[in-house]
Amino acid sequence: MFFIATPRQEVQIFCISHIRRQISNYVDSVDTSLWHKLTGETQRFIKDFLFEKLTTEQHPKILSLYADLIGELGATIKTLKDEPKALCSEEGKQWNELMQNVWSLLNTPNAALIQSALEIMAVLFGYGEKEYAKYKDELLPVFKQFLEYENLKVRNACIATLCAFLKNVDSKDCKPFADLLPLVFSNMIVFIEKDEDLVRIKFSDKVILIFS
Repeated sequence: MFFIATPRQEVQIFCISHIRRQISNYVDSVDTSLWHKLTGETQRFIKDFLFEKLTTEQHPKILSLYADLIGELGATIKTLKDEPKALCSEEGKQWNELMQNVWSLLNTPNAALIQSALEIMAVLFGYGEKEYAKYKDELLPVFKQFLEYENLKVRNACIATLCAFLKNVDSKDCKPFADLLPLVFSNMIVFIEKDEDLVRIKFSDKVILIFS
């Protein structure tokens, strides 16, 4: 992990991308993760290291890469298949504190960390299918809070996370979120007026149907 600590951004980006290819099952949709082959000590180190770097990184692009990697690693652990799971250490089969750490980031006054937490959640929701539907009651006020947040990038990340959640849960679990539709569209108008680069959310047909 030494080179990730270098101040040279291009080296950091290369190292993060390389580590992602080694421990994530979601690179080019190929299930080739080596996560289950690592020792429990190494797996614990990686988990702790990634969150440590996430909370100290300043560069937005690198911060986003860490968020994606954490989300993908969390999803990789959640969806381990029987054979690699049988070979994996107990440490590598679970990440019980992951959501707790994400929730703690949401409660910081740091907009960049809040955005990172939402990006992690979007990845987890995207690959977790119905796994996170049980959190719907807790998530509804969270989405409302950050759709009204002062920072536009946080609002944009919140919309992406909301869409990732709605696309992978049953329609009956989505209905309570319909009240958020005015906030979603009002934010889209603000993005167009103030920063068109933020208008990058693509709604699936299911999400449009849910909100109709």
